[in-house]
Amino acid sequence: MLFDIDGTLFDTPASMLAAARSALAAEGAEPAQLDPGAQIWFNDEQARYEAYLAGESTFAEQRTQRVGDLFAALGLGDPGLEGAARWLAAYRQAQLQSTIAYDDVSAALQACAGYELGAVTNNDGEWQRTRLAHAGLHDRIGSVVGIDDAGAAKPDARIFHAGCAALGLSPDEVAYVGDDLALDARGAAAAGLYGIWLDRLGAGPDPADVPWIRSLGELSEVLTRFGSWRGVR
Repeated sequence: MLFDIDGTLFDTPASMLAAARSALAAEGAEPAQLDPGAQIWFNDEQARYEAYLAGESTFAEQRTQRVGDLFAALGLGDPGLEGAARWLAAYRQAQLQSTIAYDDVSAALQACAGYELGAVTNNDGEWQRTRLAHAGLHDRIGSVVGIDDAGAAKPDARIFHAGCAALGLSPDEVAYVGDDLALDARGAAAAGLYGIWLDRLGAGPDPADVPWIRSLGELSEVLTRFGSWRGVR
């Protein structure tokens, strides 16, 4: 069983916004700048993260570029490499402190007892392993495959297959659950896994081509169907 992380195990939007506000405050930003600045950081209006997903920059490079974008938008001047590194260190620590698993995660992981568990993420693998450890999930999510580990991003089949290989299983023996219908559920299904869409926002409707759940509390029911899916031993 493989999980997405951001938006599936962790409320990453909330932690990103909280961490950006905290780091901006530490940098001396005005109170009125904190919420708009956090939203600018979250929105990534220059699409630096998309460039990282496409392999056009490293994880560290896109983050440094985004700090420059943020400071420019708020009129804080050019932070330079040293200033960007200082801000990112404060942001990283604040995000770790605000990274908390959704309420339904613990029970869902218990429901997966007997499955080999791992994660596949469109993020830096080491950063995600750090976050999982901070949240106390590292002993339950055995392997984590990120973009840097696989050399590809979802929905590329290579990253899903790398996640399966980390579990020592073939794709048709693995279920994958994530909150993005296209990247996660359909991407996993196209790669030969049992893709499951976690629709936390209640966007709907039922996509019909992949199992659809509204919370991880519904996962155990879906996994009973997975047990009789083709290829599962």
